[in-house]
Amino acid sequence: MKRLCTWVTILGVSAGMTGALSAEELLVKWDFNEVVDGGFADLAGKTPATIRGEGGGDILQPGLYGKAFLVTPGERWLEVPSSDLVNLKEDFTVHCVFKPIHVHSYRTILRKGNWKQVNYLLGMRDGRVEFKYKDAEGKWVTITAQRNIKENEWVDVRAYHSDGAMEIWINGRKQPTVKWRAGEGDEAMVENEEPALVGVSAGDTGRYDYWFYGLIDELAIYRGRFVETNLAAEMAARTQEYEEAMAAIEEQRKRAEAVAAWERDKAFEQFYAASGASTPFILRVLPTARRLEKRPDAVKVLSELSSQKVELSAAGNEVESVQLLVVAGPKVGIKEATLQLSPLVNDDGAVFPVKQMEWGPIQSVTTERPGIAVDFVGEIPDVVRYGTHSFAVEAGDFTPVMIRYSVPEGTAPGVYRGKVAVEAGGAKSEVEVALRVAEFSLPKKGSLKVAFSFFESTYEKWYGRTSLTKAEKLAIYDFLLSYRIPPSNLYHSERESYPSFELLEAIKDRTNFFTIRSWGSKLVAEKEEVERRVVNYRTMLEKVDALGLKDEVYFYGVDELWWHMDKNLPAAKQAHEVLSVAFPDLRMMQTSNPIPELRDLYNVWIPLVEYFDQPETRKEFDGLKKSGQEVWWYLADTPLRPYPNFFLDYPVFDSRIYGVLSWMYGVDGLLYWAMNREWRTNMDIRRQWPEAAWRPYILHVHQGTRKSRNGMGNLIYPGPKGQIYPSLRLENLRDGLEDYEYLALLKRRISEREKAGEAEQPEVRKARKLLSVPQQVAKAANDYNADPTELAAYRKALTEAIERLKK
Repeated sequence: MKRLCTWVTILGVSAGMTGALSAEELLVKWDFNEVVDGGFADLAGKTPATIRGEGGGDILQPGLYGKAFLVTPGERWLEVPSSDLVNLKEDFTVHCVFKPIHVHSYRTILRKGNWKQVNYLLGMRDGRVEFKYKDAEGKWVTITAQRNIKENEWVDVRAYHSDGAMEIWINGRKQPTVKWRAGEGDEAMVENEEPALVGVSAGDTGRYDYWFYGLIDELAIYRGRFVETNLAAEMAARTQEYEEAMAAIEEQRKRAEAVAAWERDKAFEQFYAASGASTPFILRVLPTARRLEKRPDAVKVLSELSSQKVELSAAGNEVESVQLLVVAGPKVGIKEATLQLSPLVNDDGAVFPVKQMEWGPIQSVTTERPGIAVDFVGEIPDVVRYGTHSFAVEAGDFTPVMIRYSVPEGTAPGVYRGKVAVEAGGAKSEVEVALRVAEFSLPKKGSLKVAFSFFESTYEKWYGRTSLTKAEKLAIYDFLLSYRIPPSNLYHSERESYPSFELLEAIKDRTNFFTIRSWGSKLVAEKEEVERRVVNYRTMLEKVDALGLKDEVYFYGVDELWWHMDKNLPAAKQAHEVLSVAFPDLRMMQTSNPIPELRDLYNVWIPLVEYFDQPETRKEFDGLKKSGQEVWWYLADTPLRPYPNFFLDYPVFDSRIYGVLSWMYGVDGLLYWAMNREWRTNMDIRRQWPEAAWRPYILHVHQGTRKSRNGMGNLIYPGPKGQIYPSLRLENLRDGLEDYEYLALLKRRISEREKAGEAEQPEVRKARKLLSVPQQVAKAANDYNADPTELAAYRKALTEAIERLKK
C-alpha cells in the first residue's frame, strides 16, 4: 500500500507541484497540515489563517498532500485579515486543491469581503466552479466553468484575473467558461478592507451562509498567472494513492469497530449476569430529564441505574413521567413485550386510577452529522409512541418506555403507591411506583407566554387532507395545550387570527397567546386599502375583547426584521404608523434586537438567547422592561453550545432547563419558530412511517446543504389516524414550563403573605430566597448544571415552600 504524500517545502512551495513559481511570486499559502495557535501558518510567512466557529477533533483529515482542513456547514471556517497580500484587483491567481462532499447550491471556498463588498470570490454553484466579484456599483461579474465538479472528487482549481479577463483551470486544463454581468458599466475589481473568509460567505447582520462542505488541502494566492498544463495525470495518480490510503484506513476502522463491538458485547454479558436476572429481560429506571442514546458505552450507564423504584412528585394540573428501560438478555431478544399499569393508592385509601396514566415505547431516530459539534451520531430515542400496545427489544439492547401520570386538579394530596409490570415471553418483572401529590394545583393557563408555530397545512398534507374539521382542530389544540403550548402559527397571513376566533372560544381558559393577521412585508400604496385594513383590524380586536382575550393577543408583523431591513423595513414602518395610532395598546412583536432603526416600531422585543449574556444588550433589555415593554427570547438554529437548544443532538435536559432560565432572566415569553417542520422532509415515507427511518433534518438554503441541526424546528411526529406523537424533548419542555409555574405560584403565595403583614415570618423569608435560582442549578444561560439531580432538588424545595405558605 502506498502511503499518503507529505509536503516537502522548497522556497515555501510544495516540491510535488510541478511548474511552481518562485517564492517572490507567492503571496499567501496554507497547506493545513498542522493547527498552530488556533489557526494555520502561512507558508509565505506573513498571513496566518485563524480558525473561527466551533472546533472539533476531526478538523484535520487525510488529504492529497498530507492533511486537509474539513469545513462543515455551520461549524467552522477560517478568517484572514485584510492586507496588501489578499486585497487585490489585478494580475493574480487563486489556487485551491479540494474535495467537496456536497456540490449543490452555492459553495464558498474563498471570499474577500462581506455581503455588500466582494473583492473576489472563488466557489461553486451546483457543481460548477465560479470566480466572481462585485464592481463599484455593487453589480456581480461572474465567470463560470462549464465542467461539473463531482462530489468526493479531488480537483486542482486555479482562477486567474487580469484587466477584466478571467480564466478557470481544473486539473491543468483551461475550461470553457460563460461570463455574466448584472448590467453595464466598469468591470474593474474593487478592493476592500474586509477580512478574507475560507469556507463561508459573510451575510448581512453578522450571519454566515453559502458554506463549503468538504476538504480543502491547500489554498494559495499568487501574483501573476500561475497555471499548469500537465496536472491531469498527476492528480489521477495522487487520487489513486489517496483512495488506497483511505481504503486502508477504512479497513483499520472496521477492525477497530469489530473489536469494540466484541468488548461491548462482553461488557453487556457481564452486566446482565451481575444483575442476577431470572427473566429474559431486566428493568432499569431513568428520569425523563435524562436520555440514553444507543452509544457503544450505554452498558456503563445501564449498570449505574436503579431497578428498584419509581419516585415522582406532582401538583394538581401537572403531568409527571418517567422512563422504564426494558433490557433484553445478550442471547435472545424480545419480539413482543407489554406493560401493565395498576391503580395507585395512598395511605387514606384514595385511588389514583389507571385512566390517568399512559405509556408508550420511545422509538429512536438515527441522526446524521448535523454541521455543528456533537459528541454522538447515531440512534437517539425521541419518538414517544403513546397508544402502542406492545414493543420489541433486540438481544443485548434496550427499549425505553415512557410512563406518564396526569394529576387532575383537586386530587387528594399524599403518597400514592403501586406497581408497573412488564411481561414478555411468559416472564414478568415489576417496579414499585410512589407518586407524591402536592397540596396545591398549577393554573391551567400558563404564566410564561409561549409561541411555538404549528403548521396545520403540513399536518393536512401528511394525512392527505384538504381541510380539517372543528373537532379535528380542537384535538390538535388539546394535544398542544396538554404540553402548555398554546396553538399558534406566527406566519399566518390569511386568517383573522390563529387559532380562529370560533375555536379560541373553546380554549380561552387555557391559552395565553395567539396572533391576529399580519400586515405583510409589502408596502401598501393605496390609501383606500390602508383604511380598509384599519377597519378589518378594528373588527378583529372587537372580537378579541368579546372573548376576554385582550391580554393574550399579539401582532406579529415581519419575521426577524433586522436581517431583512432593505426589503421589509418600509412595510414594517407603515404597519406601525397605522396600527399604533389606531390601536395604541396593541402589542407588536419583533424577533430582533431593539436596534435604533426599529426602536420606535415595536413594544414586544424577542432577541435570540445569546444576546442576553452580552452586558451592553442586557442593560438595554432591562431598560425596556422598566419602560413597560415586553422582552421575550427565542431559539432557532442558534444558540449553540454552551447554550442549551432543542436540537436532537443536544442533551434532552436542554429542553427542560429553559423554564428555570426564563424565570432567572425575567423574560416575558419563550418563542420557537416551528414544531413540525421535519414532516415536509419525510412526506415520501408517510405510508411506511413509523417503520421507515425518519430523516431528522430540514433543507437549509443558506447553508447550502440538506442537513441542518438534527431535530431543529421539530418537536412532534405524526402518528396513526391523525394522532400526534410527542418527542422526549417535548416531554421535557412541558416539565420545564411546569418548573416555571412552581416559581410563579411561590411568588404569588409570598405576595399574599406580605400583603397580610407577614413579610418577615421565617417561612416567608426562607421562601423568598428560593425565588433566586441557586447557582448549583444555573448561573447563566451559558453556564448551567446539565445534571438534572440539582434541578430535582430545587423543585422539591419549591414544592415544600409552596405548601408551607398555604393561602
